[in-house]
Amino acid sequence: MKTRTVYVTQYDVWWSFALRDWIRFVLNRAIPDLLGGQGYALPNDARIVHRPGGVCRVCPGGREFYSRLPGVIVVQPLNWTVDQWLEHVKELML
Repeated sequence: MKTRTVYVTQYDVWWSFALRDWIRFVLNRAIPDLLGGQGYALPNDARIVHRPGGVCRVCPGGREFYSRLPGVIVVQPLNWTVDQWLEHVKELML
């Protein structure tokens, strides 16, 4: 199934994006900011209060998550390189 929703988590904080909004953020904000040496900041307007339903930890007590829902992915981009960001976007656009 084609991805429709992207949940992002960093430090137990969550964000929710429609796929097109996530790709737009990555290409227009995250990658340019990383290339400029600034790092990136996820937008406050996409922040959600709790872990989304259907999202589970890979291992109990672990820090990695996955989605049980079709069309939904969970990404944890903290410490990704620019190449990893670009590869991620390329995979989403296939």
